[in-house]
Amino acid sequence: MKTRDTAIALLLTVLISFVGCRGNKSAEEVKYLIGVAAADMREPWHLVLIDEMKKEAENHAEIRLIYTDAASDAEKQIEDMRKLVEYGIDLLIVSPCDAAKLMKPISDVYKILPVIILDKLIDGFDYTLFIGPDNLKIGTLAGSAVQKLLYETEVVDRKNNRVLEIAGGADSAVAKKRHEGFLHIIPSSIRVDTVFVESESHDAVEDLLLERPDLLENTAVIFAHNDNMALGAWKAVNGLGYSGIKIAGIDGFRNTEGALELLKKGVLDVDITCPTGGKDAVRRALDILKKQSGIPKQIILRSYTIDLSNVADYESKRYRPPVITDRPIRVAHAQIGAEGGWRKANKISIEEAAKQFNIRLSALEAGTTQDSQIEIVKEFINSKVDIILLSPMVETGWDNILGECKAAHIPVILSDRRIIGADENLYLCFIGADFQEEGRRAMKWIADNVHRSADIGEPIKILEIRGTEGATPTIERKKGFEEVLAESSGYMIVHSLAGNYTYNGSYEAVMKYFTSADAAKIDVVFCHNDDMALAAADALEKLGFQSGKDIKLVSVDGVKAALDAVQAGRINCVVECNPLFGTQLMKAVGDYFKGEDMPLRIITDEIVFTENTDKNLFKNRKY
Repeated sequence: MKTRDTAIALLLTVLISFVGCRGNKSAEEVKYLIGVAAADMREPWHLVLIDEMKKEAENHAEIRLIYTDAASDAEKQIEDMRKLVEYGIDLLIVSPCDAAKLMKPISDVYKILPVIILDKLIDGFDYTLFIGPDNLKIGTLAGSAVQKLLYETEVVDRKNNRVLEIAGGADSAVAKKRHEGFLHIIPSSIRVDTVFVESESHDAVEDLLLERPDLLENTAVIFAHNDNMALGAWKAVNGLGYSGIKIAGIDGFRNTEGALELLKKGVLDVDITCPTGGKDAVRRALDILKKQSGIPKQIILRSYTIDLSNVADYESKRYRPPVITDRPIRVAHAQIGAEGGWRKANKISIEEAAKQFNIRLSALEAGTTQDSQIEIVKEFINSKVDIILLSPMVETGWDNILGECKAAHIPVILSDRRIIGADENLYLCFIGADFQEEGRRAMKWIADNVHRSADIGEPIKILEIRGTEGATPTIERKKGFEEVLAESSGYMIVHSLAGNYTYNGSYEAVMKYFTSADAAKIDVVFCHNDDMALAAADALEKLGFQSGKDIKLVSVDGVKAALDAVQAGRINCVVECNPLFGTQLMKAVGDYFKGEDMPLRIITDEIVFTENTDKNLFKNRKY
């Protein structure tokens, strides 16, 4: 790599290729060059993204940002990335204009430099960090908001009632996700595909309404995929002399033509925020360059539904001041009871991180029921702690106790396991693994590595050993596994047994199944965690099988004993579920009390271990 002074001098000679080099920092000040390969600076969302990055970079003398603009041309963005690397950047930030076409070029850069991806997530895990919104969730929020508007206009039961959806293009990955989420709530609407530009939306809506004037009478709500499109749609319907249609948009920016002003002017009736993550990208880039510990794999930003009734409250809460205290922050952790090596490592990680961040941590383990864990949370509320970490035993049934926490003004962070059904505004964020992706990875390994001769014709038979019923890892690992299974011909789950994430539970289940009269011939055993996989290996060997050879064994977690078993050939594949996210938890606690806006989810970094994995990755495991 070029020296810092040489790299900066070279960059300044090629301004014609770049959008700009921000600031008046001298070469001596700058320690890190960060390249930003933007997707399209003509789009308002990307302009806000770049503006946020520039403003944050001004707070850090040691970095210089340089920008390129692909103008929505994937081939140009690939060339932009090549040039940025050639000019000696230390880290690349890229917002892919086409995630599929950019996947391999991003992977190639990742082999030599850290890469932060914004907005659109690529397949695979060849990147350092992803920061972006959940567009499926945004679409669902938009659907719920539109449904509310329909009820407010008393047209929800009208036979000819229609919702007009102005989508961001049939080929747009963002538009596809937003449309998919919207359909979850509003299953029937008229869709018009255009691009994320005000003028294009205006013309598309105007042409449609001129061609179909009956839509003016029957359309109650227009839902546009961004605020500029919403503004264009509003101008179109008002230009045709009709102002009774409600307008819903997405973005939530604060600039002069942004959603907050449009809400106040009555142009928009409701808006779903779509944060850019620009400020987060610069801060996380510095953490990565300085080799800080606890860098996650994904940060999924939170979106809000705002209208005229709550826009002032939204603005005040979004920019709330930090909490100043002369004592350590008091954090209480409602833990799950012992589940083996993973849970033990997770607890140690959290305890060590609390000491590092000067946080006073108290922790209590639940018994065997959800009620016992709820009683622990109530005890924490009565103790008036500053913040509660909750590792929920099961996915549902938390609404009431989370409501009590909110009423007591005690924020809650979900650790390790998610909940469903509850209002997401009842907790700050979730920090942990992507359990569904772990299930996908497990089945992908089976599909890639376990085959039967074509002339035999029988499917590969899989025995599944599940975790605790109702627990998030159990539900989502199974869902992800079956998602890939459905796409893979010649594989089937012949039986699914409960092992409850314990060695004894799995050992007994495997022994009982293989000694039963109707036991099928099994090719693969898939266990939802390592303790159950180690038990399955012992049980298979007790029964006379050679674990890992006669019957393949796939697991999730990555505890040291399981990785030793991979190297010994007893377990074939372990999908890592990293328990060492104590640093991320405590950093999130600190960020909240500094007044930072909290993301919706923070996903840990994980890999897959097989006999072909680099041997150095097996060494010095902390769990």
